[in-house]
Amino acid sequence: IQQNLLNGFGLAVNKRAYHKAQNNLKANDLSLRQQLIATVANVANLYWDLVNFNEDLRVKRQTLDLDTKLYHDNQRRAELGAIAPIDIIQAEAEMKSAQQDVITQESQVLQQETILKNVITRSGLDDPTIALARIVPTDHIEVPSEEPVVPVQDLVKQALAQRPEIEQQQITLENARLDLLGTKSNLLPTLQATASLSNAGLAGQVTSIPQPMYNNFGQIVGFGPPVVTRSLVGGYGTVLNQIFSRNFPNYSVGFQLTVPVRNRANQSDEITNELQYRQQEIQRKQLSNNITLNVINSWTALRQARAAYDTAVEARKLQDQTLAGTRRKYELGTATITDVLVAQRDDTTRQLSEVDALNQYQRARTQLEQTLGTILETHDVSFEEAKAGEVSRPPDLIPAVLPKP
Repeated sequence: IQQNLLNGFGLAVNKRAYHKAQNNLKANDLSLRQQLIATVANVANLYWDLVNFNEDLRVKRQTLDLDTKLYHDNQRRAELGAIAPIDIIQAEAEMKSAQQDVITQESQVLQQETILKNVITRSGLDDPTIALARIVPTDHIEVPSEEPVVPVQDLVKQALAQRPEIEQQQITLENARLDLLGTKSNLLPTLQATASLSNAGLAGQVTSIPQPMYNNFGQIVGFGPPVVTRSLVGGYGTVLNQIFSRNFPNYSVGFQLTVPVRNRANQSDEITNELQYRQQEIQRKQLSNNITLNVINSWTALRQARAAYDTAVEARKLQDQTLAGTRRKYELGTATITDVLVAQRDDTTRQLSEVDALNQYQRARTQLEQTLGTILETHDVSFEEAKAGEVSRPPDLIPAVLPKP
């Protein structure tokens, strides 16, 4: 038996490679979780962009319907002599412009569907079925009547507890500590304690060669048969019996001390590992500070996006009233076709601004979920299924496409 008593002594020193391997395995899972969070956030943003583009298309189609109705109304009014022919030309030009906007927006929707299909499918657009399939969003962005009041300090604690980067950095710090532990052990002198225990079997056959016989003065007086103790006479079985019976045990204990002179190589390694450990401590603190800053920024961005959306809704409602009033004036003859077209164009702009503000609000909410590390739970994504590459749950039923309330 050999045992180091100084250099290389202790379970922590000798099992550090095993612990590092376990840490690295866990770090790989955390890295995969981090990539999964980023992927889900990216897919969510692409999906909500598609919802946004479809809402833009809805608004522009609505505008085209209004411009088409205005054009046909002006045709009838011109036939009655109530308006000048130039008013028909203005209405027709506005209708053609709205048609072009619809065509452009339809192309943008198709492009966004292509991008999303390429991201969420394994074969991508190589599969003709996927290439020809359309994506019909079944969700609308829901805005709560009031934002939940959560102290930002609680959000920071939640992010620090759930973000995989924090645990990754902690593992890196632990590995650096294990390296430093091994380096400090190498600086110690080598003191080895050795202990041995052996059993011997001394039995054998008696030789037939005559052995010299001596008198009291040490002189040979003749030859005769050897004198042997009976316990030493026997074959292989007797030898094994002596070994297992421990008839002839041998014991030995020893120590060996090796003291290196100066040991500059290991001293240099210790300084290097000490600096690396301190650097990892600093990086852990920096990561914690960055996450705290990101949570505050995401929380602030969500509040700003909500305020911008509320403002856009109020502006659109006011513009709806303005458009309705301008149309009544036009029907009464106190407003021109230009006034109606300008009011209708402004109303379309306000509606598109509202849709964009809603999309920015949803993006801010997704960013906050990603910053907090809760986006997987929000979208019911299982890390274990992602790690295995196989979904074990049955697919959800396809929901009905309901109109936006």
